[in-house]
Amino acid sequence: LLLEKNLQLGRDRLAAMQKNYGYDSVALVDARGRTLLTVGEPDPVPQAIRAQINEAMAKGNVQMTDLHRHADGRVNLHFLAPLVSKAGSRTVGAVILSVNPELFLFPLVQSWPMATQSGETLLVRRDGDSVLYLTELRGKEDASLSLRLPLYALQLPAAAALRESRAGAMSGVNYRGVPVLSAWRPVARTNWMLLAKLDRDEVLHAAHSTAL
Repeated sequence: LLLEKNLQLGRDRLAAMQKNYGYDSVALVDARGRTLLTVGEPDPVPQAIRAQINEAMAKGNVQMTDLHRHADGRVNLHFLAPLVSKAGSRTVGAVILSVNPELFLFPLVQSWPMATQSGETLLVRRDGDSVLYLTELRGKEDASLSLRLPLYALQLPAAAALRESRAGAMSGVNYRGVPVLSAWRPVARTNWMLLAKLDRDEVLHAAHSTAL
């Protein structure tokens, strides 16, 4: 009976955390990575992040996973928070927080400070010899985590950004084959690159209108 009460108390706390902070799910795992309690989505601890959970517990620090797509099409990222004993001598488990980037991260990244027909901000990362687009794109449906382009495409700004791995800018041709002006910078503590671009025609049109 005491065990049941403790489990229910744990579920209630996880449910409150999920509701108050808008997580898709919250899960509790023990020191061996075994799932003890979950609330929310049906697959709160996917196999793809198990190794990183163990790493987070071994190092004793909070980690963020990369974006990944579930079999049912959902995109998630997770925060992994180790739980340390009161004495601070050992890690006894971890809390796994699952968030939907389409609700907060993607809209924040894709916002633009002024009216524009072609202005776009996006996230990319390296995937082998390819550029993997992480966010949805203008004029391309379901591009997130599916669109890949060659890493060594010389005129592709996203490819140049990932090859250089530092802040930069260039005039090039984007994923639609359209000439653009683009600038980028790395996102701290991730393997992502944040890229902003405008079609060159829109920039030149604005410059021409101002000159008149």
